[in-house]
Amino acid sequence: MDERETRWPALRIAAWQDTRDTLQLWTQMVGKLRMALAPHQNHWWHVPLYVDARGLTTGLMPAGSLGLEVRFDVIAHELVFERTDGTVRAMALRPRSVADFSREFVTVLTALDVPARIHPGAGRAARGHPVRRGRDPRVVRRRRGGTLLALAHHDRADHGPVPRRVGGQGQPVHFFWGAFDLATSRFSGRPAPQHPGGGPVA
Repeated sequence: MDERETRWPALRIAAWQDTRDTLQLWTQMVGKLRMALAPHQNHWWHVPLYVDARGLTTGLMPAGSLGLEVRFDVIAHELVFERTDGTVRAMALRPRSVADFSREFVTVLTALDVPARIHPGAGRAARGHPVRRGRDPRVVRRRRGGTLLALAHHDRADHGPVPRRVGGQGQPVHFFWGAFDLATSRFSGRPAPQHPGGGPVA
């Protein structure tokens, strides 16, 4: 990569606070849909979204007798719903209130006959944030650029000239919508100490 490809975009929080808060609440709606539809996995790996070439995606989820994928396409500025029978619906990612976005989101799910109940409250870092209308598509694209760059560095670390040997379990890079961040984990494969009891361990 040359210098232009490895330069991290400037993302000062004050410059995109409204956009970030709005986008986080939108991703929480889609993330809660995935949490409701996807089979449970350890470490809550059925919950996050994944970064793709155009934004974020749920990946394929079971939805009744069909499959459903929902994608944040930040290039075309659309939230795209695609069923495995070829049905496609889209919502514009335009400046609007979170409540308005939520109403249309539920309307599209109803039209697609998606059997999911989604908790309406905001989660984790977004709790207490006021509903805003801000969304600047330019800064969302810069955020996407930084995210894809992080993934490129991650892939180069794991699959470069000397691949890292991991004897245990690894996960793909996850976008956790509750905290609005990226995460990845590597496990050594060594046995864990016996749990002393109490609550279940993810």
